[in-house]
Amino acid sequence: MKNTLNSGARQPKFINWKMILVSILLAITFSLFVYAYWLSDIFPPLSKRSFGVSALFFAADTLINYLVLTRIIRPTLTNLPNSIRLKGISIALILSASLFWFGLEGQMPESRFLTFLLPRQTLEINVPQNQPDNFSTASITWLKTSVAEVSFNSFHREGWERIGDELVLTDLDNNALLWNGPTGSETTLVFKTSPKSGDLIVSWNGNTKTVELFSEDEGELIFNTPMRVPFYASREMLIIFGLLNSTFFLCVLGLLLWNSREMFSDELAGLSPASSLHAYTKKDLYAILALLAAAFMLRVFNLENLFPFADEYSHLLAAKNLISGAGIGEVYQRGLFIVTLPVALSFKVFGAHLWAARLTGVIVNSLAILPLYLILRKINRPIAIIGGMLYALSPWIIAVSRNVREYGYYPFYFYWIIYLMIRLIEAIPAKLVLHRDWKKLIKPAIIFQAMLLILPIIYSKYVDPSSTFRSVLAAYLVLLVFLAAKVDWNRRENIWVIGLILAALAAGYRLFFKSLTPSPNLTANISALMGYFFHNSPTQWFYEKNTTILGLIIAAGVILSFYYRPRAFHAIFLIAVFLFSSIFFTLKFNHYFRPRYFFNLQIWYIFPIAIGTFIVWLVLRSLLKLVFNCFTNKPKLAKTLGGTLAALLLMLNLNFQQTMLPTFYKDNGFMPITTEYHYDLKEVHAIVSAQASNSDILVYTLYGSYAKWLGYPHFSSSHYYNYRQKDGQAAIHRLIKNSPSGWIVLDKWHGQIYSQPLPFESFTLGEISVEYLGLFKDEHIWRWQ
Repeated sequence: MKNTLNSGARQPKFINWKMILVSILLAITFSLFVYAYWLSDIFPPLSKRSFGVSALFFAADTLINYLVLTRIIRPTLTNLPNSIRLKGISIALILSASLFWFGLEGQMPESRFLTFLLPRQTLEINVPQNQPDNFSTASITWLKTSVAEVSFNSFHREGWERIGDELVLTDLDNNALLWNGPTGSETTLVFKTSPKSGDLIVSWNGNTKTVELFSEDEGELIFNTPMRVPFYASREMLIIFGLLNSTFFLCVLGLLLWNSREMFSDELAGLSPASSLHAYTKKDLYAILALLAAAFMLRVFNLENLFPFADEYSHLLAAKNLISGAGIGEVYQRGLFIVTLPVALSFKVFGAHLWAARLTGVIVNSLAILPLYLILRKINRPIAIIGGMLYALSPWIIAVSRNVREYGYYPFYFYWIIYLMIRLIEAIPAKLVLHRDWKKLIKPAIIFQAMLLILPIIYSKYVDPSSTFRSVLAAYLVLLVFLAAKVDWNRRENIWVIGLILAALAAGYRLFFKSLTPSPNLTANISALMGYFFHNSPTQWFYEKNTTILGLIIAAGVILSFYYRPRAFHAIFLIAVFLFSSIFFTLKFNHYFRPRYFFNLQIWYIFPIAIGTFIVWLVLRSLLKLVFNCFTNKPKLAKTLGGTLAALLLMLNLNFQQTMLPTFYKDNGFMPITTEYHYDLKEVHAIVSAQASNSDILVYTLYGSYAKWLGYPHFSSSHYYNYRQKDGQAAIHRLIKNSPSGWIVLDKWHGQIYSQPLPFESFTLGEISVEYLGLFKDEHIWRWQ
């Protein structure tokens, strides 16, 4: 026995049993993840094919893992300090979690389980004999579990028969249905209801419930039952398996980058932050001009494709009244200086046309490229170019730029505000001791920039308080934090500054908000942010694309920001603006959801996406360069090929069709990107204008604004119907009684869905006959005379 053991102990030195064990364990988790996440869409989860293909993945992954562990990981780790190992694993975990949060986790259906480990559940269905006198039938049309739809052929039946796509009761005195199998987290039974049905008993694992199928009319009854899924077979376990394997993959990738760190560091160092204006060259000028041209061309065509949505008429009519001689104080005040006055100027030059009004927003929105580029150029030129491209190609920003509303104008002003903040932080010296260095703070440049930054606060509070311009003020909180970081907190003399900062925060908050309590919609706000920014949102570049890369981009942006932090604060500042603004929105927003309410977050969202995209591109380029170096002795060519291929891989995640949608979209109604409703009033206008007289009055929700915009027909008076008004119906009745003739034109949302002040038929009011002409597109029309 001893000789046998000794003989077994003398194994070849190149076989590492520990590595084999680790490789097998990783391959098990990987093959199980592939089995549940991917193969379940191709083969039945309990089929031999599914298990066979999973076994092939297990074998291949075991071999690959062993080679990677012995050829890459183990040799590299022996030369790594423990601190570097810990940082590397931490970064890999962050990236892996981001990948799953933004990508696979969001796309993995709830029905993903380790099906062969799920417990088998037992379903019994019986129809008791004590039924109503008119009872004659009971039918089941469908059984579906979270795992799959269940075939009726898999039931054990007694007193039931399959007729077409239904199981029908044939013997009331002796009946039973029995099924056994894995269900996942929920089951759905669908029964037919009718006047000839009665009760039946449904039992899952002995838990019975009586289901009443009697109904005066024939229909369906859906019976849902939640089921318990053990953790070892659950979707959460699959996510853990995926996280484990993606973390392992990213660790391997990180070690490959570590082995080529000198090349990677040299490239990153060559793209260090530009600290002064002198770093700008003709390349920057050409880049800005190209980005401006691209942004303008994507926005300027087909500006009259869609009718104005409701809010646009406010600015259109105000601008038209201004050029007709109305005073500034007599017109619509919201967005007066930002939107209405520029539109009025455009009307002066081009005439009062819809395209002329929208052209103004297109120009101002495109010009926002300039401050955006200057902001991101503070980090480096590639990030500035990427950010400009993202802005130019953003479906949401393109869509709102083509509307006569402030959301398309704000990027121009908001980016300049951020640029001024950065310049102010740069101008203030570090390690300040205020009682000693206060003279350094009264330089003309610092005072001038500080005064400019005060103007948006004054404007949003006193000049245009009804607008949403104040949403930019969340960025001022970030500014305050970065200014506080300039103070030397090791000196006790500066402690009083904390009190000053807290007082400023309290005063600012009290100035703009009356309540200290968070929004009651806190949970809904978080969900909305996830939906609009991190999942499959039609407002984003990656709509209907795989969002896995998005997680890597977000995490990479944060990592790069900390890489740059010792030399420049810009990347951290910009990401903080997006983060703090998101928190600010989540805590305070208390309204129904529309993309326009997140407009400032979309403007700031470009910052982390641009920074992260750059680092992902740089990593891909470096890895591809290593690959191309194996086939060519020309390093520059390998670098060019690697960079080009990396850019193409990233561009695959851009939905160019979605980018072009706002320019060519012609279908009035809900615009899928902005979700604004564009009422098509052409048919209504043709009917009313052909028959209306100057003695008629008009009651309207939207059409009156359209008629005023066109300038005809003329009415003796126009009355807006407010669907929120409690006595809205009585107000309309009074107008009918007090006017000899008139028209009522109410859109279907405010005159049918939200409220219904009038019947959708002809009616009489006293001696007055009101004729209902019908629904034309989205507008209901009534007339009396």
